[in-house]
Amino acid sequence: MAAELAHEIGPNPDKPVIVFLHGGGWTGWAWDRQVAALSDFHCVTVDLPGSGASAHLPWRSLDETADRVARLISEIADTQQVHLVGLSVGGDVALRVLGRNAARIESAFISGIVTSKVTGIPRAVQWVASLMAGTRVFQRLAANSMGLTGDRREEFLSTVPRFARSSYTRMVRDVFDGVSLDGLAVCTVPTLVIAGENEPPLAAESARHVSRVMPDAVATIADGVGHAWNIEAPGLFNSAVDAWITRREVTAGLSPARGSRCHG
Repeated sequence: MAAELAHEIGPNPDKPVIVFLHGGGWTGWAWDRQVAALSDFHCVTVDLPGSGASAHLPWRSLDETADRVARLISEIADTQQVHLVGLSVGGDVALRVLGRNAARIESAFISGIVTSKVTGIPRAVQWVASLMAGTRVFQRLAANSMGLTGDRREEFLSTVPRFARSSYTRMVRDVFDGVSLDGLAVCTVPTLVIAGENEPPLAAESARHVSRVMPDAVATIADGVGHAWNIEAPGLFNSAVDAWITRREVTAGLSPARGSRCHG
């Protein structure tokens, strides 16, 4: 069996489990604002292959990463079901968990995904970024984009392994080729799929796409925010997570995505 993913486990083992999957160029540290606010849950933050304390694990594919996440869930939650929260690359990985190993997932909250191929300038920008992966400059950019400040930022820069360039390059390729929706048509996990209002149109198109494939998925737009809204608007993000996984409600500040399938 392949080596498992590095992760941090919160202090509330008797409470419902949320597993957080971060975006590209980030680590589990990106969820600081969620872990602090969602104290009624047992929060588990994961470092995906090639990132953070999992930098030594090669990124091979979205499906292989999803299988690693599924094994980790089985390890940390025993027979309990968990809630899955994924943003950007983490959202794509979460979709593949749902498509391949949904039995242990009670609900899912997914944002900023890509379900069709990305070309042109956005892909070129990420290719350039991949050339910097593994450098101290990239590490500083990651700390800045995750909103780390003060001692927390310095701890990240001094203790967290640098991103693996080869893994980052393969991850970008996989994500920008569009995540597969195989297996989702028969997945009945309640899933909220969100795009930030200020994200490129492909994010909303992808959310609508998933809602038309999955029988229990709802597509929404997070009003007035961009891609990294867990950091940009943590209050809205946290309330949206809490409302969905505890009551299956869409909180104020999220609007229906036009063109998505209606759910009663």
